Amino acid sequence: MRMLIAVRQGLPRRYLERADDLPVMRGRLNVKRQLTHHAVRPDLLACRFDELSDNTPLNRLLKATVRRLMRISRSLANIRMLAEVSSRFEPRYPQMG
Repeated sequence: MRMLIAVRQGLPRRYLERADDLPVMRGRLNVKRQLTHHAVRPDLLACRFDELSDNTPLNRLLKATVRRLMRISRSLANIRMLAEVSSRFEPRYPQMG
């Protein structure tokens, strides 16, 4: 029950540094990569940026625990509660897992 209350309040998130080749500027330009890899591709920019993510080690552990408990639980009330908690771990964005 305490896990459900905690998850309802929101999952912990943190910023992760990412690097990607994008058609528009986001964050900072990775000048070295831009000049070496994209010298002939001016349509792509080598960007470095921070992205807020809820894909943290703690959240992955909680998700695995909830899935395991759902498989072994015999109580319908617990299964319902765990299903609600599990739904909070579903990715909101396609690149998250």
